[in-house]
Formats: sequence, C-alpha cells, structure tokens
Amino acid sequence: MRKKIYLLEAALLLLLVACGQRGQYDTQFARIDSLADVRPRLADSLLQSLAPAMDKAAKADTMCYALLRLKTDDKLYLNITDRRDLALRLVDYYEHHNKSLLPTALFYAGRVCADLGDSPQALDYYQKTLDAMPETNSRLRRLIYAQMGYIFHGQDLYNDAILSFKNAYLLNKEVSDTLGMVYNLRDIAVSYRLQESFDSCLYYFKAAQDLAIRKGLKRMRYDIQAQLAGTYCYMGQTEKALLVLRPALAHADSADFRSVCNFAAEIYWNLQEKDSARYYFNLLQTKGNIYGKRTAHEKLAELCIQDKQPDLAIAHLKIQHVLADSIRKLDNAAIVKRVNAMYNYQLHVDEKHRIEMEKQRGEAILSMAIFGLAALLLFVGYRYKAKINEAWARYERLLLMEKENSLLRGDRSKAANPEQVVVGMDYFQTTNIWRRMQEMQVSTAAFPMKLTDEDWEELKREIETAWPLFLDKLRSLYPNLNKRQMQVCLLTKIGLKPKLVAELVDLSEQGVGSLKRRLYEKAFNEKGGTKDFDRSILLI
Repeated sequence: MRKKIYLLEAALLLLLVACGQRGQYDTQFARIDSLADVRPRLADSLLQSLAPAMDKAAKADTMCYALLRLKTDDKLYLNITDRRDLALRLVDYYEHHNKSLLPTALFYAGRVCADLGDSPQALDYYQKTLDAMPETNSRLRRLIYAQMGYIFHGQDLYNDAILSFKNAYLLNKEVSDTLGMVYNLRDIAVSYRLQESFDSCLYYFKAAQDLAIRKGLKRMRYDIQAQLAGTYCYMGQTEKALLVLRPALAHADSADFRSVCNFAAEIYWNLQEKDSARYYFNLLQTKGNIYGKRTAHEKLAELCIQDKQPDLAIAHLKIQHVLADSIRKLDNAAIVKRVNAMYNYQLHVDEKHRIEMEKQRGEAILSMAIFGLAALLLFVGYRYKAKINEAWARYERLLLMEKENSLLRGDRSKAANPEQVVVGMDYFQTTNIWRRMQEMQVSTAAFPMKLTDEDWEELKREIETAWPLFLDKLRSLYPNLNKRQMQVCLLTKIGLKPKLVAELVDLSEQGVGSLKRRLYEKAFNEKGGTKDFDRSILLI
C-alpha cells in the first residue's frame, strides 16, 4: 500500500514538473511574436539566444519555437521552401493540441506552398486559415487576402485577384492601416490595367495617389505616379504621361528608380526626344532588370544607327541578342510552370470533388444497405424464416458490387497519373489507326488517302483511351474549338509530321502553322511559334 502511495506521489511530481516546463517560455515567446511583426531582426536575435535551451524543452515549447522561427524567417525574406515538412508537422500538432495557434500554423504552411509554386495547396491552406481564425483577427485576415490576390494575379485570374485585394483593402480601412490601403489600391489598379480596363485602372491609381499625398507617403506617391504615367503611355496619351511622370522624375531617389526610368525612357522615345531617351536608356542598361536592359540595348542600337555609329550599334545588338536568349528561356520556363500550375489546380479541384462525391455515395449506399437489410431481416424473420440464408447472400452480393465499383473508381483515378502520358503513346502505337497513318506518312505518293468521319471518331476514341485526361484538359484550355482546330490538336498529340497534318486537315503547311500560332496566343496571351504550341499540347 505504501509503495503505491510513493508511486502516485512520484507521478504527481513529474506531472507538476512537466507542466512547469511547458509554460516556462510563454512570456518570451509572446514578446518575440509581437516583435516579429515590427522588428524581425531583434526577434531573430532573441530566438537564437533561446536555441540551446530548446534541446531540453517540452514539446509544446519546441513546437512554438519552430513556429516563431518560421514566422521570423519569413518576415526577414529568407528562403523557407525547404521547410514544408516542418510546416505540415506544425499544422498536425496544433490541430490536436492548441487551436489558438492553428491559424498561424496554417498560414505559414500556405506561405511555404506559395513559395514552392504549389498554388492550389497554398490557396487551400489560406482558406483553412480563414475558416479556423476568429473574425476579430483582422491583421492576419487582411494579410491572407493580399497573399491570395498575388497568387490569383500570378495565374492571370485577375477578377479573383481584384476581389481578394478589395477584401484586404476593406479590412485595412477598418483598422486605419494607410500604407496597406495604398498597396491594395495600387494592386487593384494594376490588375485592371492587365485586363485593359483603363477607366477602372485610372480610378484606383488616382485614389491610391490621393491617399498617399494626404498621409505624406512620398515613396508610394511617386511610385504610383510612375505607374499612372505608364498607364497613360499604354493608352497612347504620351503627352499626358510625361506631365504625370515629371514629379516622379524630380524625386527619383524617393521612388522605385527602375520603374521611373523605364516609363521615362519609353515616353521620351515615343515623343522622339532622343537625348532624354538616350539618358534614361543608359540608366536602364546598367540598373534595370533583364527586360529593361534588353529594351535599352535595342533602342540604343537604333539611336546609334541614326547617329551613324555602326560599331557601337553592333555592340548593343550583340548584348541585346544575349539578353533576348535569356528572356526566352525564362519565358519558356514560365509557360511550363503556368501549364503545370493549371493542370495541378484542375487536378486538385477534381480530386477534392471526386473524394467528396465518393464519400457521399458510400454513406448513402451504406445507409440504404443497412436499412434495407434490417427491414429484410425483420420481414424474413416473421414470415419466411427459411429464406434468411438467401437474404444474407443478397447482402454479400451488395457488398461485393460496392467493392467492385470502388476498384473501378480506383482504376479511373490511376488514369489521371501524368506518367500515363508515356504509357499512352506505347498503347497508341499498337492501334490500327496509328498503323494506317504511318503507312500514309512513309508513302511516296502525294497522300492519296483521307480520313473519313469514322476514322476521326476512331482516332478520338483511341487517344481518349491512351490519355484519359487529354480531351478534358484540351477543352479546358480551348473551350470553343471548331472541328478543324480539334483535328490539328489530335494529330499534334500523336506526333505526326506537319506535311501529313496539313494534308489530313486540307490546309497548307503555312495554314497549319498559322492556326497553331493563333491557338497558342489565345491560350497563353503571348506570341509563340508552332514548336511552343506542340510543346504545350504534349504537356497536357
């Protein structure tokens, strides 16, 4: 009996010690959390001083320390893309232990996913953060809306971006965060400009400028004036653009220097004021980004040709050519990333919908099966006791049918695996329609054969068998394809030579190339060649 009492006292002592250790860093953590928003470098120093003690701290303290470390590094603009596993562990921990810190963990899981380019997962975490946090936490809520706006903006979903930025603006207005309001108004205006809705763009730029002037935000004022001048330049109102830009030129040290120089060079070039244009293009070639440098060298080469300086013009053109190659590689990478993001986003949405539908269907089937079985057993028990075995057999068949349906659904989900693209080509090369096309492709005759409507239907069926998601994704990318455009896409998917494609769709090779370029520009809102179109079709 005495031994049991000693054991109980020891357990209580250990529990008290653990509880004491669990909260011993709460005061320091609360101070660091408040400093991370306004003085992240000081918060970083305090976290480094606590790092040695975390080896022996309780798990609650180590997890809180890891969350604050993630938040502080993000505030310091450090790379956090290698901490996805940590962010997911934090979310899992706070879902079960401390709901008050769950919104913060969800938000930074979204930040990590956004930096990794996983836009669907980032948006999902941001939405979960909004659902988990109280309405009173407006600071984190307005930050989430702004982050969602930037993600939508990067995916060219400008209407969604505008809605998110407007929500952030309203929340910033509630707490009188002037700087946040100016940023939100500017982002709304930029989104409208990219949509070529210039009236709305000018309205929000002017609202942002007026607010910056009233609150004495000089840098934001001149940055927005430069953006406003650029908008007038896009609209062809060059004189008005220069009038708006002059205050920003006079205070270039207080504004975004590259943006001011870029718009000034373009405006003076359009006004044919060579000396001023040359001055700003020279600044851009040394201090601008890669796009600004390319434009600067191109325009400076033209000025040198006009001034009869061929050697200097050739030097500028050589540099411009190197920069153009670099930009082309960046643009191609952006195209691939955009296509993959679109594919991943649609796949993410389809998967969530499929899981939800299967869950509802399974629950409905299970409920119906249980209810039907209970009724059947009661009926049989009273009247047809001899048929109980038959009722059980029916029930087992029902379960078997549900299992078979689940296996079939699992097979369809496997068809959505991107690795099926390679397997699909192996399958397609065994079909009759492929063999006929190969005979046509190697034929020395002037393509005497044509595809009938039945052949086209067979081609479509075999492609859908080989790549189950191809036609759905193609219609998502091009919602309004006509018959000939669809035929070109199908023939491109199976890798036919351009000459045979032209013959099969009754066009010239130049006509097929023109059709591909138009389709590419329609989908990605930028110019590209036939190879760019072929690559985008193969990625679907």
